[in-house]
Amino acid sequence: MHGSRGNVIKVISKKSAIPSLWIDTSIISKIARIQLGLPMNPQDMDRSGRLFELLKNKTISKKILCPQGDQEEEIKLYIPSSYDHGQFLLKCHEIQLKLSHGSSFKHRKEIEAIQRQQFMSAFTKNICNIEIDFLDVFIPSTKTEFFGTNLINDIPPSGKMTDLSSLQALKDSYYSLLETARQQNVADGLTYEEELIKEYQGLIQATAVVFENYQKTGDFSQVNHFLQPLKEWENINSDSDDIAGLRKFLFSEHYKSIPNVEIESKLYAKILTGPKIEIGDSMDINHLATMIPYNNFIIADNKMKNLVIELKIDKKYGARIFSIKDYDEIEKVLSKI
Repeated sequence: MHGSRGNVIKVISKKSAIPSLWIDTSIISKIARIQLGLPMNPQDMDRSGRLFELLKNKTISKKILCPQGDQEEEIKLYIPSSYDHGQFLLKCHEIQLKLSHGSSFKHRKEIEAIQRQQFMSAFTKNICNIEIDFLDVFIPSTKTEFFGTNLINDIPPSGKMTDLSSLQALKDSYYSLLETARQQNVADGLTYEEELIKEYQGLIQATAVVFENYQKTGDFSQVNHFLQPLKEWENINSDSDDIAGLRKFLFSEHYKSIPNVEIESKLYAKILTGPKIEIGDSMDINHLATMIPYNNFIIADNKMKNLVIELKIDKKYGARIFSIKDYDEIEKVLSKI
């Protein structure tokens, strides 16, 4: 991508000194099912169980990091309806702690803000070589012994156990909106490239809709979310016309080069012009958009793995991406570390 003066924008992804790995929420839930003795596909049971033991040994020996992500809300949606919700959630938390040893990534919304502010600053200074650093989004363990193993009595996950129906309803509603949009795009013959343009302009369009709604109804509930980029812009570039300056940034190549914006836009453009959307696609995209740039290894679901490779996102950010189906290859790669 090219900056405001025609220079090529280059994003450098600075990884951890110890290779880091992120695993999809569905895999955490499968490991939990194994440890709780719940029924599941024999192949998934074998691969997920072996993966857990491999990662546990690698993190204990300090060969890889497996920081905990902000996956709690999604984990709730994997809870079997017939099983105790709190027990399942705690088991997933226990698994995350055994692999992370108390370390974690910042929440994805905070990561998005970190990247946005960094690229706003680069835009105002016309800096085209921009480094994103693992350490900017990583929270080390607060425990005295970083790689300790007695973490089961750590703070339990937050959130109510009774809000699963509202979470599922929200997820179903968003899925319905996406699938309806996809069907319309396919009927209209919209291409991936055309949808990608729409995705890059999504924040601008959404902001316009929210403020128009506020002017008509006085409903301020959604406005604050869209004020955040404006506040960030004011802090970084207080001498310019705030709204006009922010709008110029949002239309710039610097904005399109923000890793989370680029990855999210490309993956959404793919699913919105392709075959039927799966109900977990949107959350997968949200996680991958923030995790790929900072990790050496990603274990995602098979669909997302294939899309990331097709779009060469893994190559751009120096991450190797697998699905649980690739267990033998995962074991081969990690055994060399």
